[in-house]
Amino acid sequence: MRFLHKNKFDKFLQNTLQKSYILLKCLIVEVVHFNACLERIKQGDPLGLSELYEVYYKSMLATAVKIVKNTSDAEDIVSDVFKYILKNAYTMGYIKHPKAWLATTMRNKAGEMAKKEEKKKAYLAEFSKEYYIMHAEDIDLIVLLNDSLELLSDVEKEVFDLHFLCGFKYKEISKQLSRAVGTIKSDVFRIREKLKHLEEYV
Repeated sequence: MRFLHKNKFDKFLQNTLQKSYILLKCLIVEVVHFNACLERIKQGDPLGLSELYEVYYKSMLATAVKIVKNTSDAEDIVSDVFKYILKNAYTMGYIKHPKAWLATTMRNKAGEMAKKEEKKKAYLAEFSKEYYIMHAEDIDLIVLLNDSLELLSDVEKEVFDLHFLCGFKYKEISKQLSRAVGTIKSDVFRIREKLKHLEEYV
C-alpha cells in the first residue's frame, strides 16, 4: 500500500513538474517575443507593433472592459497603450512580465482618461450654461448648431467645446488634451470648414 501511495505521489509530482515546465517555457517564449517586437519597433519596423496587436489586442480589450466597464472607453484605452508603445519604445527597457506591464499601463491610461473627463465636465459646467443662455434668442440656430456638431469627430467636439465654447487658447487646449499645438490648429481649421455653412447666421 505504501508503494502504491508513493507511486501515485510520484506521478502527481511528475505531472505537476511537467505542467510547470510547459508554463515556464510558454512564459519565456512570450517574454522573448514581446521584447523582440519592441526591438523591431525601435528599428522602425511597423510589423513589430502589428505582431503585438495581433497577439495581445483581444486579451487587452477584455482586461480594459473589466477596468472601465465600457467597451468604447476600453477600445480607446487599448489604442492609447499601443500609441504609447510606438512613441516610447526607444526608451523602454527589457519587459520581464509583458501581461502585467500591459495591465498596469492600461490602468494608468484609464486613470488619465477619468481625470481628463472630470476636468472637461468642470470646464463645461462653468461656461456652457452661460453661453447657451446668451445665444438662446434664436432657437432654430441652436438646433442647427447641435445638428451640425454631429459632423465633427469626438476629438473635434472636444476641441470645439474648449476653443469656441470655453474660449481656451491653442496652448491651453494642447496641454489639456495632450496634443501638439499645431495639431490643435489643424483641428480648429477642420472644424471651421465643417461648420462653414453656419457663416450666414453670424
